[in-house]
Amino acid sequence: MRALRGNALASFPREAFEDDVVVHRFRGHRQFIFNRPDAICRILVENPGNYVRAAPTIRVLSPLFGSGLFLSAGEEWKHQRRTVAPHLLHVWCKSWRGTPPPQVFRLSRA
Repeated sequence: MRALRGNALASFPREAFEDDVVVHRFRGHRQFIFNRPDAICRILVENPGNYVRAAPTIRVLSPLFGSGLFLSAGEEWKHQRRTVAPHLLHVWCKSWRGTPPPQVFRLSRA
């Protein structure tokens, strides 16, 4: 756990950064990672009530991630997301050459 505090992303498998959907086990539980913008929108914006984190997951991860975007839910998540969205869009756009894909603009308004 100490290593995760320094670089929490190191706990994710390589596929989590490359594939559209990844299912793997973390501390005895299945973890689903979605990277497609339409899947992320479905889960986090359109239908968040059907996708809740288990209490043990929150208990284990909250010391690492606090109550930020990664673990918040509902109205708290929406508030935090709207707060950081303009900053994320700026960072994403700087990393691209040319025009960003339209999904970025849709997600930034969600």
